Amino acid sequence: MNRIFFTTSIFLALMFSQQISHAQFPDFKYYTIGESDELSGQTSLADIDNDGDPDWIVGSIYTVYWFEYIAPDHWERHVIGENPLTEAGGTAMDVDGDGWIDQVSGGTWFKNTGDPTKPFEPFENKAIMAQENVQADVNGDGHPDIVAMNDIDGLYWYDFSSKPEKKWKSNYIGEGVRSGISPHGVADLDEDGDVDIVRSNEWFENMGEGKEWVKHPNLKLTRLEEPFPNSTRSWIIDMNKDGRADIVQIESYLPDCKVVWLEKMDQKGRTWYMHKIAMNTEQELQSLIVADFDNDGDLDVFAGGASRSKANHKKCFIWENVSGDGTEWKEHVILTDHGSFEAAAADIDNDGDIDICSKPWQGKENYYLRNMLMENKK
Repeated sequence: MNRIFFTTSIFLALMFSQQISHAQFPDFKYYTIGESDELSGQTSLADIDNDGDPDWIVGSIYTVYWFEYIAPDHWERHVIGENPLTEAGGTAMDVDGDGWIDQVSGGTWFKNTGDPTKPFEPFENKAIMAQENVQADVNGDGHPDIVAMNDIDGLYWYDFSSKPEKKWKSNYIGEGVRSGISPHGVADLDEDGDVDIVRSNEWFENMGEGKEWVKHPNLKLTRLEEPFPNSTRSWIIDMNKDGRADIVQIESYLPDCKVVWLEKMDQKGRTWYMHKIAMNTEQELQSLIVADFDNDGDLDVFAGGASRSKANHKKCFIWENVSGDGTEWKEHVILTDHGSFEAAAADIDNDGDIDICSKPWQGKENYYLRNMLMENKK
């Protein structure tokens, strides 16, 4: 009898513990940031004005803006530059090493002159009109490079370490698709000390300093539907804490996209096991973020729906990593009736939890989803 009571007590304690864990998953409060052009991408959260907090960068083919964070309900819009030579690809980074965050937008980069309230100085770099831009040190020289891709020109990386104001050195990697390398599809997959590139259903092995690449078409998420086959969002990260790089991926440009993560089963990345996170979202997913949103020490997954969604209502989700090792997930809908394209995350209000900024592809209103985890603990 005592043994039965003891076993039952343990079971109830575990159930109660799980309920507490689930109850502690944070709410997100919606704030309006301001308006930018429709059909905007090029998103980043970065400290443009060097005041210690992240600002929101977003741009279209007409104008690139940054929104200065003043308070959760107060953002001030500034112009970075006009007429960037890009599609939706862009990223904020310090191009020239002067300690100020600049903006790379495909074939144009905009120099932050140190007075970020004024438009930045534009330079043409002769890079492709990118659908995606990702920064990484591809050749291992200690300086950042840019990986760029579109589905017409292909997949390239660019070295601008010597004279960024001049033409950037172009290096061809392979064929491109509409999307597949962003937001974080560039990292060391095979544990040899240099960065490799995930591109949807394939990954490209860097054979040293970015001079030679070997294509491995062995990733699992493959969809051939038009208009943009094999389009995904990719994020390389150690999901299950085994010391190896895994890949989180969402399908994109489809009305009912899947969410998965791929576990690397060997050091060199020759074999991958697919773990299902969500297989029927009824959403065209165009945003992916992997972060610890509930501060429990493991990684959760955010994805946001867009205009082609099968469901009547667009939704933004976070899948909570309930098991901690990515084998069990709990779905949370954190926003409805607002599309999301290329969302980004950071601790914007400096309170110790991860917040989200985004905007729809078809629509002008940028928004801030404030993580209320720490506020609700007070």
